Amino acid sequence: MPLIVLFIFRPFSSSAPHLPRASSRRTKTNPDTQTGAHIPIAPQKPKKRSKKKKRRRRKKKSHAALARDPLLPPSPVDLLPGGGRPRRTPAPRAIRSLLPDSAPGLGSPPPRRAPPATARVGLPEFGGRREGGEGEVMGIGRACWVELLVGLAAAAVVATVGASEGNADPLYRACVDECEKTGSLRETSVRHCQVPTDDHPADKSWYAHEPLYLQWKEWNCKSECRYHCMMERESEREQLGLGSVKYHGKWPMKRASVFQEPISAALSALSLLVQFNGWLSFFLLLSYKLPLRPETQMTYYEYTGLWHIYGLLAMNAWFWRAIYHSCDTVWTEKLYYSSFAAFIGYSLILAILRTLNLKDEASRVMVAAPILAFTTTHILYLNFYELDKGLNTKVCTAASLAQFLLWAVWAVMTKHPSCFKILFVIIGNVFSIVLETYDIPPRWGYVDGRVFCVAISIPLTYLWWKFAKEDAEMRTSAIIKKTR
Repeated sequence: MPLIVLFIFRPFSSSAPHLPRASSRRTKTNPDTQTGAHIPIAPQKPKKRSKKKKRRRRKKKSHAALARDPLLPPSPVDLLPGGGRPRRTPAPRAIRSLLPDSAPGLGSPPPRRAPPATARVGLPEFGGRREGGEGEVMGIGRACWVELLVGLAAAAVVATVGASEGNADPLYRACVDECEKTGSLRETSVRHCQVPTDDHPADKSWYAHEPLYLQWKEWNCKSECRYHCMMERESEREQLGLGSVKYHGKWPMKRASVFQEPISAALSALSLLVQFNGWLSFFLLLSYKLPLRPETQMTYYEYTGLWHIYGLLAMNAWFWRAIYHSCDTVWTEKLYYSSFAAFIGYSLILAILRTLNLKDEASRVMVAAPILAFTTTHILYLNFYELDKGLNTKVCTAASLAQFLLWAVWAVMTKHPSCFKILFVIIGNVFSIVLETYDIPPRWGYVDGRVFCVAISIPLTYLWWKFAKEDAEMRTSAIIKKTR
């Protein structure tokens, strides 16, 4: 019994080392020349292929796959009896998509899997991939884009024609041509188209032969024929129950003596008078009614000079507007748009300086310099490059809305005594901008959207100068209390 136990436990108590288990892999050996023993060699890592070799291998695989593709068009060599089958040049995918499922000489290739019904019904996917097929450039998608571009171009042409529908009327054009040749219409004789009988040459315009005090109108044969034909065509449209249309970008307005738009000119002159009255009352209030600084004899109000410049620019703008409505020429139109652009740009500067309470010169220059530079550039663009009325309207509207927002927020936050006046003026000006943007057609031949805009500006101008005077009184009393 003890012998059996010793025999069983002998392997566990043996001190002989365990031999390693034989590996199934054969290790590479190198025979030693001196001893003859085989020395194992360490396994070497496989060499990495360079990027160029990988690209070449990919190209070879792709060419081989294309050569085996049964959908490629056969070459003439393939169709010869007993001819070899060289590698084919891959055809474009657009041609491959038009080939049938089986081509002559190619045997019977496996049928292509048809795309699902959802890919064949409905709108095409522009430049996308069909389900179960390769990515294809969809010809239908390209056609849709072309149709879209053509539609936009047609809409632009229609809009352009609609903007100048009156001067595109063949009856109007025929009337102008006949008037320039004969110098007369049905019941009107246009003397500007007739040859003068004095010693002056006949190739000059008629207004060159008029007195100097009438030459500023610049009425010549072409402008007079356009006006009379426009009025005649508008009366015909009115009898047919049709509305007014624009001629050369402007609504047809009846003249009164030398004034092309008499009501607009009269209201602009009245607004100019209200501006002058407001500025003069502001000047008299600060110079003679409110106390002055004893050491410098200057006003206590910090924004006196800014308001004076504002008044001068406002009067200049309304003066040229009255001239423009009286006589619409190239120069009066440029002066009108330029003066109002300068006035609105400076109004934005005044709004920023007053609402932010900027008093030192450095901060004022930092605010005013970029706005003055932009306004000057815009005026030069209008006068010397292109008189773009649409661009001018956008710029002036953006500047006006920005200053209105500043004044409204400032009046509400500071609880200014003239808060309601400021808000009323802002609401009225916004309504005026909407009317001018909407461009209301003329009524009765004399009243259009601009007439309403000028009429609204008259009471708003009075209230605005009243706010300026109240603000000056409030600031002067506040500064005097602080000094005491």
